[in-house]
Amino acid sequence: MKILIAGPVKRTDEYKSWILDEMSAEVQLIEDPDRVMTVLPAGAWDLLILESIAGKHRIDELVRSVKELKTTLPIIALCEDEPQEAIEVMRLGVSDYLVKPVAKERLLTSIHEVSEADSKNVVAPLPYEADGKGESLKYEEPLPDNVIFEGSSQMAAVGQVVDKIIDVDLPVLISGESGTGKEIVAKYIYNKSKRKGPFIKVNCAAIPSELLESELFGYERGAFTGAYRRKPGKFEAASGGFLFLDEISELPYLLQSKLLHVLQDGTVSTLGSTREVQVDVRIIVATNQDLEECVQRGTFRDDLFFRLNVVHINVPPLRERMRQLEILIEYFREKFAKQYNTTPVHLDDDAKSFLFSYRWPGNIRELENTIRRATVLGGNNLRGNISGLDQITSSQPPEMHSAGGIWTEQKDLDPGDADPGQHHEDLPVGDVLPSLKDVNLKEIAKDAALAAEREAIARVLQQTRWNRKKTAKILGVSYKTLLTKIKETGLDEK
Repeated sequence: MKILIAGPVKRTDEYKSWILDEMSAEVQLIEDPDRVMTVLPAGAWDLLILESIAGKHRIDELVRSVKELKTTLPIIALCEDEPQEAIEVMRLGVSDYLVKPVAKERLLTSIHEVSEADSKNVVAPLPYEADGKGESLKYEEPLPDNVIFEGSSQMAAVGQVVDKIIDVDLPVLISGESGTGKEIVAKYIYNKSKRKGPFIKVNCAAIPSELLESELFGYERGAFTGAYRRKPGKFEAASGGFLFLDEISELPYLLQSKLLHVLQDGTVSTLGSTREVQVDVRIIVATNQDLEECVQRGTFRDDLFFRLNVVHINVPPLRERMRQLEILIEYFREKFAKQYNTTPVHLDDDAKSFLFSYRWPGNIRELENTIRRATVLGGNNLRGNISGLDQITSSQPPEMHSAGGIWTEQKDLDPGDADPGQHHEDLPVGDVLPSLKDVNLKEIAKDAALAAEREAIARVLQQTRWNRKKTAKILGVSYKTLLTKIKETGLDEK
């Protein structure tokens, strides 16, 4: 991981020592933040930690300059104790901001969280200001419309509904299985809309319930132990733009009433204050659950459901829109060839047969990671999937399943389907297993999966020169999960 730190020399030296004490990283320091613009183009940086110098720089101006140069680079901004400054840098699209003075544990936690979010392709909001031509700056390189909506009658119908409500200021509820592209639809609405504010995402399932309220609504100084300064919430930061609440079914019941209040009145109350702040936010929520069933179970408020369910868009699973598969495959082939500076992965007839016969339980996200791994590991064919198989061929069964990131054959055949010419005595049991009493299918499967994981992880680590962040991104897992897998498979002992 390559980290660039810009700021006052004494503090940047301290930040560097903290980082090197806890993680494997290459760290470069810049005493004068103005030099960031000349250093950034010369290196493939994974993270920028940016601190202003009092009386010389404004942190928002520095962030804006960086965003104009490299908008996709994750940035941790170190801010003064000024709420408006924090709101400004959040709107500009920093991955995180910390109020100075910064504690060691807080900085290291932020670096890990930003790295993990980047490995999952979580996109930070981009600048919201007009670009000088009266147009709002939106996400770079959004998915082409044909990739989202063409090739499938179901998605074409979704596109027709979406186009009608892009600039209608109503809440939008997007439902569908995990990986179907709910966030892609939300970002499409954002990119096409006339709203100039940011797109801010909050995953309601990823933040502990006791922290989610302060994350959404912010808090005042002294609101609770450790609240030394005022912190604006996501609603304030998203004012003028969009707030995307993913996995809304996981929003704690007590917070559902506060969300309903915001939808009704357009105001938020920060923790520790009776003052209400007016916000102009368009809400898009997504869920992979049936919210009507959640209402019946008593885990989701019916009044909030009715308020959110004004425009309901259901994104069908990939197995129900297989005609779109070819468009998606070609898009991902070109995307990852460009990203990894190589030729698009070659798919022979056997590989295509597999791709079109597999049911894709992980939907588009699983397909994307499959093509990504094939591009990096596959040579001229679709090789090196996570199970460690050398090549996908027509000799493999069409039904495969993915469990915990490991692809394994699925041979749940009914005894009546067995080949009558195959006799039990023909099976080489004695050559494979020492005795029947030692057979434990779960342990065999576990050992095989672990061996496959070890092979795949070791291969990618070697290719990335043990850059764990890039390895996690290629394998489609979080940074923390990768570290756990490295330890479980014994690779940390190499």
